[in-house]
Amino acid sequence: MSSNVKFFIAAGAAFAVLLVAMIFLLKDKEETEAESSKSAASTSVSDTAETVYLNTFETADIKTVVVDNAHDEFTVTQHTRTKTDSEGNQTEEVYYVLDDYADILQDEGYLYTLANNLSCAEATIVEEAPENLSEYGFDSEEAATVTLKTDSDEMTIIIGDKTPIGGVYVKYPDSDTVYSVKDTAVLYCKHKLFHFLSKTVLQEPSESEYPKIERVTVLRQDLDYEIVFEYDITGDYEDIVHGNTASHIMVSPINAYLDVMTSSDYTHGIFGLLANDIYKVYPTEDELTACGFTDPYCSILTETDIGDIVVFFGDTVEIEGATYRYGYMGGINIIYLFNEENAPWLDMTPASVISEMIIGTYIYDIGKLTVESTAGNFEFAGSGDSESYSVTLDGEQYDVEMFKTFYQFLIKAPADTVYIGDFDETELLCSIDIELQNDYDGVISGETLEFYSTDGRTAVIVHNGVPSFSCNISYVNALLDNIERVKNGEAIVSTY
Repeated sequence: MSSNVKFFIAAGAAFAVLLVAMIFLLKDKEETEAESSKSAASTSVSDTAETVYLNTFETADIKTVVVDNAHDEFTVTQHTRTKTDSEGNQTEEVYYVLDDYADILQDEGYLYTLANNLSCAEATIVEEAPENLSEYGFDSEEAATVTLKTDSDEMTIIIGDKTPIGGVYVKYPDSDTVYSVKDTAVLYCKHKLFHFLSKTVLQEPSESEYPKIERVTVLRQDLDYEIVFEYDITGDYEDIVHGNTASHIMVSPINAYLDVMTSSDYTHGIFGLLANDIYKVYPTEDELTACGFTDPYCSILTETDIGDIVVFFGDTVEIEGATYRYGYMGGINIIYLFNEENAPWLDMTPASVISEMIIGTYIYDIGKLTVESTAGNFEFAGSGDSESYSVTLDGEQYDVEMFKTFYQFLIKAPADTVYIGDFDETELLCSIDIELQNDYDGVISGETLEFYSTDGRTAVIVHNGVPSFSCNISYVNALLDNIERVKNGEAIVSTY
């Protein structure tokens, strides 16, 4: 091939590339000019045009709001109620309701804002007779139509795209004039119906109306045991000073006190339970089955003095890159979406909620402390309160401070690991039985703590008859040494 042919081929290719580039540059210029013109029109009008009002309705005038958007069509109606302030003064209050969902907890704040922001909405004229209304988004899939109705009048607007300066384009159905309003004026008009339904599954009652939670049972498919919390009845007696201040204790799969800082999320978390989103309102039986509620992954049964509450968590679902579980509360016709943060029962373990303290009896409540061990047996007997407490050891007077030191060592028993399973009952090393000075008519008993040898390195701790923890054998050996010291009248060694 001659050099001239090669030159013309190369020149032709270069010219084609240049031509394509020019076409794209011209196209970009036209689009930029059109957008600039549109932006300039909006800006110049908003700077110079006189403010007009889309309607002259006060909020109290608006009896009905009908919304038809890309997601849903729904109607909001006005209601009134009598509100009494702290001084007993009564006033009439306006609020809005989705009557078709009257049995569902609704977010009154959003509903009121929807109507309130549309009342007397200010607007400016953008263009009175545009050649192409579609430029403003009035016929797009994201457009919305909203109708306000009063007792004697009504107004309908079509809501289009956002303006370049942060507003929103609107127009009346029977007019081509395009207006712009602040985005707050049409706030929520393009939202889904679910936006106006409360994501609070069960409202938290006031302190005076809070029910007594007697028992909470957690069942999960990935656990072969139940997690059960029961109300700590010692909370009903003002004169009991309890080392544990949480209102409940764990009775299954282990017997343990709860961490006062975290346990209420699990024992009281049903009240005020907040979902991440709503998946389905008024689900059918088939839809409940499809979401995994026939054999739920997790079930929470909360037993109270005014009735039982049941919450189920079903299958997982991926939505916009996030993982949720379907949630459903008995008596509420909604399938919710929850992540693990909003539903702490989904990934809890006994270790995540229990206190580090195994023994919870306050020292001055002790009436008897009986020790049976491989190092010897004895019995402390105590009486009095913090100002007059006295102790005997096997019937002989004993130094109160030495007793305190021994008991402080005992309550330091380390809950190194949660232990769930069997143990060899023939390997008992030490048994501690604590009785209270007052048996409270037999309603409240004391505590028992037993230590069983396992493999020579660890010991199983049985609390109130339930294997609950394991600890290093070094602590048990130190405890046995201190038992000998008590018998010999020697000082307690606090380290191990």
